[in-house]
Amino acid sequence: MALARQLADSKMIRMVFLVTAALHLAIQLGVWLPNVWKRRDIQRDMTVYYQAAQRAERHRPLYKPLRSNAPDVNRGAYIYPPQFAVVVSPVARLPYLTYAHLCYVLELAAFWSFAYALVQLAGARRNAANVLLWGGLLGITPGTYDAMTLGQVDPLLWALFGFALCTRHRGVLLGISAQIKPFALLVVAIAAWRERGRVLWPAAIVIALGTLLGLAVYGPMSFVRWAQWGLPVPTQGSFEANNISLTYLGLRLARALGWWSYSGGELPAAARLYLAASGCLGAAGAVFLTRRQSPAMQYAVTLVAGVLCAPLCWITYLPLALVPFAICVRERRSQAGTETAPIVTEKSLSAVSSILS
Repeated sequence: MALARQLADSKMIRMVFLVTAALHLAIQLGVWLPNVWKRRDIQRDMTVYYQAAQRAERHRPLYKPLRSNAPDVNRGAYIYPPQFAVVVSPVARLPYLTYAHLCYVLELAAFWSFAYALVQLAGARRNAANVLLWGGLLGITPGTYDAMTLGQVDPLLWALFGFALCTRHRGVLLGISAQIKPFALLVVAIAAWRERGRVLWPAAIVIALGTLLGLAVYGPMSFVRWAQWGLPVPTQGSFEANNISLTYLGLRLARALGWWSYSGGELPAAARLYLAASGCLGAAGAVFLTRRQSPAMQYAVTLVAGVLCAPLCWITYLPLALVPFAICVRERRSQAGTETAPIVTEKSLSAVSSILS
């Protein structure tokens, strides 16, 4: 009788969350999308990609020397690899507003693709209800709509990483991710060590092809300029509030307590060394602590730890934390011996696990 009551309560809770998730979809399509669709300004991250596409299409230099790499400077410059600009160069022929509308359509596609990948990672039934539920969870995750409203490339990276862990094309998808933001190389390295050629060769081929594309269009000096003027930007970090880097908390604390008299400009060598060492320790610690976990769990936790411990970790990276959470849900359900049923125990009912089953 008690178990039947718990199951009934579980269904009721699931229904409430499902209705809420459906309401989220209605708000997304009926409020968020119309609001961003009518924007006419260019104060969005998508503008950086558009300008880079124009330079690539016209074969103009992608990078320029910055006035400063200092963490107290809002730079707003293109800092991605040359091949990314080449790939997006066709959009340069579109009017900016048409391009912006296309970006928002792609943002929605990436959002729901990631939600679908989370359903697979959680081991749940691949139906519309579960996609809605995980989409609702993604929608309330801090940073999600920041990324989408600004037209950032991050939602695409969420989806690529999610599918990399739940499909056989892990090496290819991780290799594509690394062409956009190099932090994916961290997972490529661990996956290549753990799964050998199954990941190493596909990832290496994709990265090599992307590099050759950048070299063919822009030549080797573009990579030199990227290393000189692009890569130093994320290594300096930022004191902006939406940089949630865990290692940067040490610098903020030292500055607030008066232990460090930073007044602007590029970080001193000691601060950069601290950031580099802390970031490496964070990623290495994640690898060590998850050494006995499944490959997917180790890759997910290591990526999240590496991103959180990097000098520059925008709040828009937080949705990546849903990947290890989804894998944890699947493993918990598997340990309970239920592949598709909600988790119910005698002592308590886990609402989240019930919803995502």
